[in-house]
Amino acid sequence: MVLMADSIVRAVESVKKQKKSKIIILSPKGKQFTQKMAYDWSRQYSQLILISGRYEGIDERAKKILRAEEVSIGPYVMTDGDVGAMESLMKIGLFDHMQKHDHPSLSYTELYKNHLEILEFADQAGMDFYFVAEHHFDMGFSECPSPGAFLGAASQRTKRIRLGPLVYVLPLWNPIRVAEEVALLDNLTQGRLECAFGAGIGPFSFAAYNIPWDQKREMTLEALRIIKGICVPISRISAIRPAPETIRLDDNGIHPVRPVRVGRTGTVGSCEGLGRR
Repeated sequence: MVLMADSIVRAVESVKKQKKSKIIILSPKGKQFTQKMAYDWSRQYSQLILISGRYEGIDERAKKILRAEEVSIGPYVMTDGDVGAMESLMKIGLFDHMQKHDHPSLSYTELYKNHLEILEFADQAGMDFYFVAEHHFDMGFSECPSPGAFLGAASQRTKRIRLGPLVYVLPLWNPIRVAEEVALLDNLTQGRLECAFGAGIGPFSFAAYNIPWDQKREMTLEALRIIKGICVPISRISAIRPAPETIRLDDNGIHPVRPVRVGRTGTVGSCEGLGRR
């Protein structure tokens, strides 16, 4: 079965919305896809349209009419073009714990400098995401107690990679403070912020901050409700943290950041709680 040219041309015309569009036919006969091609296309075009076919492929006339380029995703065979399209859209990222235990003599100045350089290289190489963990007093294993501060620095050394904390440990933070920082980072990154929140996994960190470990779930859900609001009457929902009668979160230019991710520990209760929200 061959996909006919007329049907393909009509389909492409219906989804083509940008003048700077790149039309690609996924084919084993095409030029092999490289990271440089992805990087160049991301700068040259505002829309990529992938055409994938099955069995005998696509009518050659479609390629000529659409001025499409044939591209192969690699020297291997997949069942059909649909799988190739999904493979082409895969996102790649880094999750950084900033570990130091295998280099105890390394200074913190050098540690943070090295990780900023790695992140800068990841951005230039075309990686999609960078996430940094928030840990406290977890000496050697994870050395970033303030992901927002690090991401602020990273935002000025990168151009396209999306940046985010994984996660803000909400019980250790004032939610209004988090909302303000998220707004700042959203502007510093020019919309490249990936926002993630969680309840925390280290009881020793909670003890150091004098935060009750057994209330972490309730505090996290409360903080999420506050952060989500554009204008939130705090007095109606804040049973744990004292707060002013009413706080307008949009007074400092805060707006919803998408996507927002919420981490969980894997317990039934945490999954049910997030599912209800």
